[in-house]
Amino acid sequence: MIIEQEQLLGAVRKAIAAGDRGYVEKIQRLLTSIGDRELLAQVRAEVQTTEARYQFVEFLSRMVLMLTDVEGKLGLESQINDLNQKRKALETGVFRFLVLGDFNRGKSTILNVLLGQEILPIGLTPTTALPTFVRYRSQEKIKVCFKTGKVEELSLEEFKENYTFNSKSFKQKLKMLNKSVADFLAPIECAVFELPVKLLQEGIELIDTAGLNYSPEENEKTLSYIEKSHAVIFILSPLCFTVDEKKFLKTQIRPKVKNVFFLINGWEKICLEEGECQEIREEFTTQLSNSLNIPEEEVFNLWGKKIFDVYALEATQRLEKGESIEGTGFKEFTEAFNQFIERECFAEKLYTSLNAMNTIGHQVLKKIDEQLNNENKKISFLEGEVKIPENLEAERIQLTALRTEIISLLEEIKVEYSKYRVN
Repeated sequence: MIIEQEQLLGAVRKAIAAGDRGYVEKIQRLLTSIGDRELLAQVRAEVQTTEARYQFVEFLSRMVLMLTDVEGKLGLESQINDLNQKRKALETGVFRFLVLGDFNRGKSTILNVLLGQEILPIGLTPTTALPTFVRYRSQEKIKVCFKTGKVEELSLEEFKENYTFNSKSFKQKLKMLNKSVADFLAPIECAVFELPVKLLQEGIELIDTAGLNYSPEENEKTLSYIEKSHAVIFILSPLCFTVDEKKFLKTQIRPKVKNVFFLINGWEKICLEEGECQEIREEFTTQLSNSLNIPEEEVFNLWGKKIFDVYALEATQRLEKGESIEGTGFKEFTEAFNQFIERECFAEKLYTSLNAMNTIGHQVLKKIDEQLNNENKKISFLEGEVKIPENLEAERIQLTALRTEIISLLEEIKVEYSKYRVN
C-alpha cells in the first residue's frame, strides 16, 4: 500500500477541523497495523499541533467576545483589532519573518539567496521603497496594495521601475510631482510578491523593509511590522554595530519578538586576516551581550545557531553562475533556518498569541481597576445622601465579573501553552 504523505496529513487536518476524531483514530490504527512508525509519529504531531492551534483560536475568540461588551466603555477598539489579527494569522497558519537592518545592509540580497533566485530589487543604493510581503502562490503575481483597498497588479520589471529607490523613473516621478518619498508612498500599504518557491509553501511569509534610519517615517512604518511578525532576521555589518541598531534591538525588537536571527553581512567589502575577523566577532559578542543583557558566554553559544557570518553578494554571484554557495555562510544559516521552521515555528505562533493575550489582558485589567476605583469613589460620595443609581451598581458588577473572567482565562491560556512550549 502506497500512502501519499502530504495528502494523508492534509486529510487529517481537515478531519480535525471538522471534528471527525473517528477518522483520525482510524488512520492512526491503520498506520499502527502496517508498522509505519514514522508516518504515525507525523500524524500524531499533526493532531497535536492542529488541536492546539484551534484551542488558541478559541482563546482569542473568547477574549474578543469578553472585551466587545465593554469596548466603548473602556476604549478597547485597538486591542480588539489586534486580537482579531492574531486570530486570523493563527487560523491561516502563516508564519512571518521580518527582515530588519539599516538601509543598504543587503536585506533584499539575502532574501534573494534564501529564495534561490533574484526576485527582489537590489543595487548599490537602498532599493526597497515599500514594505514587501513575500508569500507562496503556484503562479507568480506581484501586487501593490493601497490603503483605499485598491490593488495594482504589475510585472516584476514594472515594479522595479515604479517602486524602487534606485529607479530613474521613480526619481523622475518624485521630482515631477514635487514630493518626498514619504509623501509619495503615504497612500500605499505594501507590496506583495506571490511566488512558486518551495521555502514559502508551508505558510512561511517574508517581509522585506525599506531599512532603519532611512527616514523617521520609514522607521515608524518598518517597526510597526514587528508586532505582526513571529521572528526577525536582523542584518548587521561587520564594520559597525551602530548605536541606533543597539537601541532598536533593545527597545523595539527584543521585547516583542522571542526569536531573532543575526546575519553579519558584507565581509566581502573588507580585507582582513582571520585573526582580525575573530577580533570583530569577539567585539560583536561583547556588544550584543550588553544590548540583550545576557552573559557573553550565552551569546558566544548562539554562533552557528542564531548568529551567522554571511557573504550575500558572493552567494548571489555564485547562484547566477549555477555554482555552490558553500563557504558563504548560507548553507549553515539555511540549515538552522529550516530546522527552526520544522521544530519551533508552531510553538512560536502560540507564543505570539499568548504574548498578545497576556499584554492586552493586563492592559484591560488596568483599565477595569481604574474604572472600578472611579465608580467606588462615586458610590462612596453618594452613599447615605441619595439612592445609588442602578446603572452604576450594574456597571460595577459587570466590570468585576469581567475582571475575574480575564484573570481566569489568562491562567487557562498559560497552562495550555506550557504543554506545547519548545524548550
